[in-house]
Amino acid sequence: MKRYNKEICFLLLCLMVVGGFVSLFFRYMEQEKERQRVDGYALIPERADAILRVKDAQEGADVVRSNEMGRFLPEAYRKLMGRTDLDEWTFSFHQSGVICYVKASRRKALQLNGELASLLGDFPPQRERDNGVWMYYYSDLDGTFIGTFRKDGYWIASHSPALLAKTLQKALHPGEMPAIYAPLENRKGKSAADVWIYAPLVDVDMLQPDSTHWSISQPWLQADIYRKEDGIIAFSALSPKAYDDSTALAITDSLRRRIVRLLHWERDSLGIQYTQDEKHLYLRFELKGETHAR
Repeated sequence: MKRYNKEICFLLLCLMVVGGFVSLFFRYMEQEKERQRVDGYALIPERADAILRVKDAQEGADVVRSNEMGRFLPEAYRKLMGRTDLDEWTFSFHQSGVICYVKASRRKALQLNGELASLLGDFPPQRERDNGVWMYYYSDLDGTFIGTFRKDGYWIASHSPALLAKTLQKALHPGEMPAIYAPLENRKGKSAADVWIYAPLVDVDMLQPDSTHWSISQPWLQADIYRKEDGIIAFSALSPKAYDDSTALAITDSLRRRIVRLLHWERDSLGIQYTQDEKHLYLRFELKGETHAR
């Protein structure tokens, strides 16, 4: 009987040990899943001046690969999108450069690196390991530099070494998505691509006939982007509406001048038309294909 008691105790001990390992394994798997759910906006290293989102690579690629988009989006990203079938591309624009974020599996990230190497002349990249993450640095004979890494389900690239290093630190120490990006997360948009410009950079304070002040009154100026034969058009809805047509005309003209100045475009490269109803001021932007950036 004592022998059976010992065997039962030993069996229970084994079950407890195995159960502990199983529990640790599933806890580890849950942590890994949680890491994979890191929000892309939490990876943006500093407040962006603008954010371009592409939610449908097939339709959105026509927008991104257009000549007009080449005014501010690096050519490597535009060509790269045409060589893959990945959706959900995000670009954050900063004073020191552009960062590209793509949801990608390990296999797709390797494909992106291979396509990038081919675009830049098929030179082998320089590899470095930083805090357990492989960093790839590409260059071509023209001196074009671009660095990439993959972390937590995102492939990230930038021509700016400083921005790339800051983004890696965000990826290594992920936190909650900053509240400023909540509107982007909550609004999916109807078009295959949309742009968000940080409103304080282009906002206007317009005194209306009733002595009230008009402003964008939102953290971002958002616009859905569409491709047309001779350029790009975008639509945005702002609230509240302007007091009258003369105020609305002054608002659109001021916004056009501020956006052109922010993006360093020629004065006549961007046109804006407006309509309004009882609650909203609607803007139609047209980026013309004949003029070029300075």
